[in-house]
Amino acid sequence: METKLEFNKALRLLDCGKIECAIEILQEVMKKAQEEGDDLSFIRSNCVLGELFFDCNDFNKARFYVETALSAMNNCGLEKDLFDYEKSSASKILIELNK
Repeated sequence: METKLEFNKALRLLDCGKIECAIEILQEVMKKAQEEGDDLSFIRSNCVLGELFFDCNDFNKARFYVETALSAMNNCGLEKDLFDYEKSSASKILIELNK
């Protein structure tokens, strides 16, 4: 539950323009989610970071996070429709990066 709260906190910080703090929280959420086997929080955090770095024109970091998210989606045991939005967003970013 704590990872979900922290994830939401990071989204709110992004909305307020506090990008550096949000990045730190999202990276911590990813770490905890991976330790706890929380695939959904891990995937969502990677997607948000991928989008954020893409928007900031840091394409190497964007690619890393998007590819990590897509790989995790393919390898987790969760229902695929749980992250339709994330998969669509990550795929669009990857297409742009491959142009």
